[in-house]
Amino acid sequence: MSKKISVGTAIALIFLAIAASVAATFAVSMSMYNRLIPNLTDRSDMYNKLENLDSIVNEKYYYEIDGSARNNAMAGGYVDGLNDAGSFYMSADEYVEYDSILRGKSVGIGVDAAYSAESGGLLISEVYTGSPAESSGLKQGDVITKVEDEAVTAQNASEKLEMLQGSRLSSVKVSYVRGSQAEQSVSVAKGYTAQTVSYEKINNTGYIRITHFYQNTVSQMREALDKLAAQNILSLVIDVRQASEGDTQYAVSTADLIVPLTEGSALVTAYDKNEEVYRTFASDANSVSYPMAVLVDSGTSGPGEIFAVTLRDFGAQLVGQKTAGVGTMSEVFQLNDGSAVRLTVAVLQPYKSERYDGVGLTPDIEAELTQEQRENLKLLSHDADTQLQAALSYLNATGTSQANVQ
Repeated sequence: MSKKISVGTAIALIFLAIAASVAATFAVSMSMYNRLIPNLTDRSDMYNKLENLDSIVNEKYYYEIDGSARNNAMAGGYVDGLNDAGSFYMSADEYVEYDSILRGKSVGIGVDAAYSAESGGLLISEVYTGSPAESSGLKQGDVITKVEDEAVTAQNASEKLEMLQGSRLSSVKVSYVRGSQAEQSVSVAKGYTAQTVSYEKINNTGYIRITHFYQNTVSQMREALDKLAAQNILSLVIDVRQASEGDTQYAVSTADLIVPLTEGSALVTAYDKNEEVYRTFASDANSVSYPMAVLVDSGTSGPGEIFAVTLRDFGAQLVGQKTAGVGTMSEVFQLNDGSAVRLTVAVLQPYKSERYDGVGLTPDIEAELTQEQRENLKLLSHDADTQLQAALSYLNATGTSQANVQ
């Protein structure tokens, strides 16, 4: 038999339910409000400042306002205010160039060069295969004396090098000398597929140099490993000194060509500011099993560091000097107008090692270069490269034996 309750009791129960619901809603709202208040206050101050500034500029500024330039500068200033070198704003045109470079499509002429006081110009240390520079006849050892008919000096060398590598011009006039020959001039177009990996055999050791970690670095690294394996190398030196540009994904994928399949955890894990997993990087079964050394220095940063520490987690020795300590991951977000912002979004946790962001990686074998040698690393001969020699000495001391690519 069902029990009946009075109308008064029913009304009282309804009010109690309503009160409980209101109390719960109020508690949740207060919690959200308390979390938002600091951001709301900060945003209010920001909007008020911009509104105040905009009002004054529109009323008092004498010249015509370029809205696009102003908005780009404003967005750039906002990101600059984060005080994070890994985060920056790009206009729509800059983002197109950035995306192209990250995919391995260079906007330069295809040379590595550095100013040589002895030669009095930009000494070419490498001409990339398939580049416009190679097609134009430039060769390793040539000295670029003029760029766009202006002489190269110690003071303007960086600017002239940027003219060879950047997108400021679609082509560039280069004057150069080769040995004792008379100065020659050639107009070189820009734009080619970047060669980020170079390799050679030094006695029984394979030497691989990685300059950047772009999308095509993975395929170039795979080719380098295959070609060196065919030459029956017994050990491997990988040079990532001054390697800082590129993307975490491509750096880990390049390392994955070398290290074995991991079990139980990711090869690398990225954690966001709440210490929640932002992204994991898994490994596959491909690997090589050579005794290995990785050359690092203070210019080894970001992608270069996660590559180096991943190899060390599987037995490679780091040789050289302490790295920069950029153990974070960045991600690019495109805005509605085609511009974009790159933001630091997570900290990286290597497979075995401790996090190194802000600390850097201390080499297992320390070897110094002089300031002059560091500045002219691309021009340094193998015999004069004390860090490379330290790596080769270590590998020789291990009594290297035949290794197979699996």
